[in-house]
Amino acid sequence: MSDFPLLTSSIDNIVTNDDLTAEPLGMPRHHSSDELPAREKVEVLATQFIEELRQGLQPSIEDYAARFPVQAAEIRRLFPLVEAMENWKGNKAAELASPSIPQTFHIERLGNCRILREIGRGGMGVVFEGYQEPPGRRVAVKLLPWKHDADSPWREQFAHEARLAARLRHANIVPVYLYGEQSGFSYYVMPFIVGVGLDWIIRRLGEDDGVVYADEIRRARAAANETHDPPNNEGFERPVSSVPSSPSPFGSFSRPTGGRQLTRHSWTKIAKIGVQVGTALRYAHKQGLLHRDVKPANILLDADGVVWITDFGLARQIASVEETPHIAGTLRYMSPEQLVGSADERSDIYGLGITLLELCTLRPAFDVRSKSELKRAIQAGDIIAPRTHNPQLPEELEAIILKASAAEPRERYQSADDLTSDLLQFINGKRPAAASRGWFGRHR
Repeated sequence: MSDFPLLTSSIDNIVTNDDLTAEPLGMPRHHSSDELPAREKVEVLATQFIEELRQGLQPSIEDYAARFPVQAAEIRRLFPLVEAMENWKGNKAAELASPSIPQTFHIERLGNCRILREIGRGGMGVVFEGYQEPPGRRVAVKLLPWKHDADSPWREQFAHEARLAARLRHANIVPVYLYGEQSGFSYYVMPFIVGVGLDWIIRRLGEDDGVVYADEIRRARAAANETHDPPNNEGFERPVSSVPSSPSPFGSFSRPTGGRQLTRHSWTKIAKIGVQVGTALRYAHKQGLLHRDVKPANILLDADGVVWITDFGLARQIASVEETPHIAGTLRYMSPEQLVGSADERSDIYGLGITLLELCTLRPAFDVRSKSELKRAIQAGDIIAPRTHNPQLPEELEAIILKASAAEPRERYQSADDLTSDLLQFINGKRPAAASRGWFGRHR
């Protein structure tokens, strides 16, 4: 992987049409709405409203109407049209930037990998199960599903993803074996892990019995292969030689007795899952990389109780994302600062905090009904306290979760080390630092 060329282009730079970013004709740019000529006020307010929409702030039309009662009728008439046009332009930009993935592929080989079946697909890739000859092993092959020229930005972004992931060598991160190109397609090869996403685990724990067994994970993975509908978009089989660097939540989870289990009240085991993710994030951050999309679907649990972080497709070098205007991630798990295009190590910690909250409550972190409500709730930090949904959750673990998912970055754990340390304190029956600093009962 050291032979990868240094790629500087990004998929973020594809959509640069002036029509998608230009100010509306006749609307002067103005940053203060306090001292505006009356005849210009609605136009200037509309410009301000558009700017807030483009920053991901989800401004409220009714708030504007309440703040400017003289213009309220015009605001209520005009702003819904402005908002609809902005949404249309955003959707059109995404449509132009992301061509649809073909329904079927007639590919028998990619490099030295014999392609067996499709096992999943996402926004920028299709994953196949394959058999690599040599060395003779099952693998997962991720394919950029569109033919491209050598200078295609899609190729550059995909190779960038592979190159970043290939830098990471950690027992809780899915590695990349190699990157290749063939007949206008790009692909990379990874181990095939028999595991399921934590999103699947959350759904399963929410069912009547509320228990997941090791053998059930194996069966779920096998069933996903047969139906081509995996529980997680990218499922892989853990190499036998891998050794977890952090405590497994289930001990010898793969014993044939099937006695090892995870229940909806396995607080120590859930904390051990958090430790494994935390140590992987600590490693990635020390390599100078952010994941930027930490969520249950991107965290796999295998039948041995080992946790794997996958999908570094949105990863960026830390120095390059401090002040970027582009929003990346999955909205439900995005930190408030990501909504306005900023991110650092604490943004990944936030995603892990929300993930742990959902593992403990088996419910979404925010009680909302629309995307706009969700954005406002994220910015306001309107998280439902975990013990409100599950009073059996230990207060110490709730305090850790609330600190990790604080809306204000300065109130969160400042590093994955700090979060992991508190989780280990909880696992060992000691009082975590978060429990000593007033995080009990927040958001109640």
